[in-house]
Amino acid sequence: MPQANTTSSWRERVRLWLGRWAERLGLHPAPPAAPGPAVPYPDYVTCPHCGEPEVEVWCNEKTARCHNCGRTFDHAVPPDCPEGNPPSTQTEK
Repeated sequence: MPQANTTSSWRERVRLWLGRWAERLGLHPAPPAAPGPAVPYPDYVTCPHCGEPEVEVWCNEKTARCHNCGRTFDHAVPPDCPEGNPPSTQTEK
């Protein structure tokens, strides 16, 4: 009958063996991600003029333009929205 510490040591040997193979293959655990700079995020609001439910506006913009009716309206900036420009969607050449 196996003893409890034998099972524990067997598991430990397998864990160490797998760890060595991971090092040989270059499979290291990823370091914890550092918090990056805070960037504005898209916010979705309803147009007060035509009722379009999903007008996209960046959280730091004070006005929004409805893609359905074309009219502009005020947008309240949420308190958790960081200052700055939204991330660029175009690639630089």
